[in-house]
Amino acid sequence: MKNNIFKASLCAMAVAGVLSSGIASAADNTSGTIQGTIATATANTYQNYHVEILNPATGFKKSISIGENGDYRLPKLSAGAYTVRIFEGNEVKLERTVNVAISRDTIVDLKNDIERIAVTGRKVYLDTNSAESGLNISAESLAKIPVPRDVTSVAMLAPGVTLGDTSFGDSGQTFASFGGASVAENAFYINGLNVTNFRNGLGGSGIPFEFYDSFEVKTGGYSAEFGRSTGGVVNAVTKRGTNEFHAGASAYWEPNSLRDTAPDVRYRDGSIYINNADDYQHSMETNLYASGALIKDKLFFYGIYTLRDIKSSGMLAGSQDVSEYQSDDPFWGLKVDWQINDDHSLALTAFSDETTNPTYSYDASGELKGITEESRGGDNFIVNYKGYLTDTFSVSALYGVNKYSLTTESDADVNCPLIVDVRSDATTTYPGCWVNSIAEKGDDKRKATRIDFEWQLDDHLIRFGYDREENTSFSQQNYSGGAYYLYTDALSGAELNNGGIVPDGVNQVVQIRQLTNVGSFETISSAYYLEDTWNATDDITVTAGLRNETFNNKNVNGESFIKVDDQWAPRLGIIWDVNGDGNSRLYGNFGRYYLPVANNTNVRLAGSEDDRSRFYALDAVNADGTPVYDPANEIGGELINSNGQVKDPLQIVDQTIKPMYQDEYIIGYETVVADDWSMGLRTVYRDLKTAMDDICNIDDVMVAKGYENNHTGCVLTNPGTDISISYSDADGNLVPVNVSAEELGFDEATRKYLALEYNFAKTWDGVWSLQGSYVWSHSWGNAEGYVKSDNGQDDAGLTQDFDLPELMDGAYGNLPNDRRHTVKLFGSYAINEQWLLGINYLLQSGRPINGYGVGHPDGTPAYGDTFYLDGTNFVPRGSFGRTDWVSKVDLSLEYTPEWDVADLSFRADIFNLFDQSSVTQVYETAEQSVGVEDRKFLLPTGFQTPRSVRLSASIRF
Repeated sequence: MKNNIFKASLCAMAVAGVLSSGIASAADNTSGTIQGTIATATANTYQNYHVEILNPATGFKKSISIGENGDYRLPKLSAGAYTVRIFEGNEVKLERTVNVAISRDTIVDLKNDIERIAVTGRKVYLDTNSAESGLNISAESLAKIPVPRDVTSVAMLAPGVTLGDTSFGDSGQTFASFGGASVAENAFYINGLNVTNFRNGLGGSGIPFEFYDSFEVKTGGYSAEFGRSTGGVVNAVTKRGTNEFHAGASAYWEPNSLRDTAPDVRYRDGSIYINNADDYQHSMETNLYASGALIKDKLFFYGIYTLRDIKSSGMLAGSQDVSEYQSDDPFWGLKVDWQINDDHSLALTAFSDETTNPTYSYDASGELKGITEESRGGDNFIVNYKGYLTDTFSVSALYGVNKYSLTTESDADVNCPLIVDVRSDATTTYPGCWVNSIAEKGDDKRKATRIDFEWQLDDHLIRFGYDREENTSFSQQNYSGGAYYLYTDALSGAELNNGGIVPDGVNQVVQIRQLTNVGSFETISSAYYLEDTWNATDDITVTAGLRNETFNNKNVNGESFIKVDDQWAPRLGIIWDVNGDGNSRLYGNFGRYYLPVANNTNVRLAGSEDDRSRFYALDAVNADGTPVYDPANEIGGELINSNGQVKDPLQIVDQTIKPMYQDEYIIGYETVVADDWSMGLRTVYRDLKTAMDDICNIDDVMVAKGYENNHTGCVLTNPGTDISISYSDADGNLVPVNVSAEELGFDEATRKYLALEYNFAKTWDGVWSLQGSYVWSHSWGNAEGYVKSDNGQDDAGLTQDFDLPELMDGAYGNLPNDRRHTVKLFGSYAINEQWLLGINYLLQSGRPINGYGVGHPDGTPAYGDTFYLDGTNFVPRGSFGRTDWVSKVDLSLEYTPEWDVADLSFRADIFNLFDQSSVTQVYETAEQSVGVEDRKFLLPTGFQTPRSVRLSASIRF
């Protein structure tokens, strides 16, 4: 009998699978899976078959048997190209080369009609065994389109992801909002290690783009393996070595001479507020790398060393002071893989993103005021183990350490107090010699351990595992110079934040605020999960999972101040392969996702923070910017936000508190419309069922109930619910007290999100590719989430929302991440073998604009922003329209000359080709004090990034 063998060519490596398979599927977050069904195998003949899977680049080879139903599966495969051979006895019945991607199943079936497979050869295959939503993209695919070299820009390619405000993070950083959540509710992984910033949730540790191999952007419906996120997940793996030795270099240059600037911003009288015309920005990155085998087929390495030169400068808003930022510390990274044998492997990843970045501050005359040094990043390492215990039972384990410095200090911190002048006649907003508002010594350290198992039982794929993180934060903070002076205009008779009344004849006030805090804090988070992916029928797959999470946040004394156990997070997905051929899927998913308490809450609420203010009539301002005032002319009493005492956990945490969690519902349909075209429709609904935040009117409520003021300050709770705390009685003894939601005066925290999505993709065929989406979405409620975009507050879990009832009166409406319309298109076209054109287009509607006042009909609150102007004019959330639509076209052109010696390329990327300058943020504070307008109200504070050009060249041997 003639051998019936089908061989796939290397050009088909982008194929995700062949036809459909009945075997249950799921893949972990650092590797992929090859699986399939041999239709010709029967209960009497299946023992005659076996499958051989080979990675030619590393020499890995594994032979596995098949089950009685003809199914086979090999998980824990590193991303890359594999050759699959299906044998009947010693005869090869099928041979093909496929590409394995992380967190994806690659299907290779042996059907009765082999020739139909050879004829079809389609390039689009749907995962009819998963209800996850998102984007899986390799570094090779990203190289074909113009994308800024950062993780946020990769995430922005996925439907349902919008760009957040630029108020957060360090210089040049931007963050993304997933599905209406705040930008601080996402999770980030590198080679399986959670590298998310656990201090406030904003971003995480990063590595040079050159080190990444592939990305997975999860926007919804993700499995029980993932948690600690109510936004999305960005999961990335690094490059690794093979048997072939490679070395190379690449350089990326973004010169200031090829960069435009944003428009200047002027006050209504024509004077300058923000001078953007003189902004300067330059960056140069050079990567040197090498990879290969230390021992052929056994031990491999990939090493990278990155040189960076980043410079930027600009004039501070409302001032003639100039700030110059520099970053030139190198990065190093190493990946070592040890293939012990066909069943066991170890991998070590080590990298350092530690930097010390100086910022030089100059006054209007060009005189150097001082230098602020910003230490960020740290040393990181990850150890991964993968093992096949049997053909159907596998295990993976991880141990990692992630460090990140948060120290920001200046030589001016000792003697130069922080001064801000917002008076209408101020000559500069930032007088004095200070250059660093808050001096902080700080660092974060994560120790992570996890173990995951996978067990194939006929039509069931059982996955279970456990992970634990020990997250430690150290922080020492104080205002520069030990004090913060705020100068404002005031109206006689107006009420100040401390309840004091501005006397007759006083029209200017100085607030003198002092802040200190120091301590080390620990949080322990752990979780275990169980998930079953069950092929209920040939066409229907059910994925049912359950995750249990625990977090234990400790105070400065090492005592638990909030510990929540048994956070049960169910996940359920149902997928119907509509025609039974893998060409279409109808799916639905329900998931519950919990978000732990950020370590910022430990530092601020459970430490020894001392934060207090006094108010005085301002007589004049000295030449050095310090105030002239008479201590006898104090207005009102001392305002104490926190008194420096470490509170008993029973005082500051509601004993009936529930963890923060969100429920998500997804219904979608996806279909293949041609060999290399697919399209899909999806609707998403998210409901934040419980939020955590601090309420800070507890002392007022308790005094009204007849207790003496304990100066508790704030209590962590679920806003809008009854609380149970301890409070000191007349004898000084802590006694339990129940306080009703009605007494506290808060509505429940709400955040809802609804989206309708259309997406399509035309896969790369060697000539062109195109992918795009349109999303209509609505995000509404009274709580954005972990951070507050309205005022740029990154005080995760402790924003001014819900601090006082007056601040929430009018807060319900369209939230800051409500971008109603988003269109995305990206793709590439090979003009010929040497020239490649890429495009990336974004069209996004604006976000709501608020107008914040100071007063309230019930009296001026101690601090914060209200939705009342003049104390009586109600302007609820979103009353002042929306920011501009953003339209952006990015183009790239790459030239790859034919050269036998090495792979060589030259490239130019143009971002914001038409130099659009839409306003993305405005100043939303309408008043300095009650009835006194802030002249910056509604002035632009952010524009879309101006046109810039990136020139690059690379060589690879």
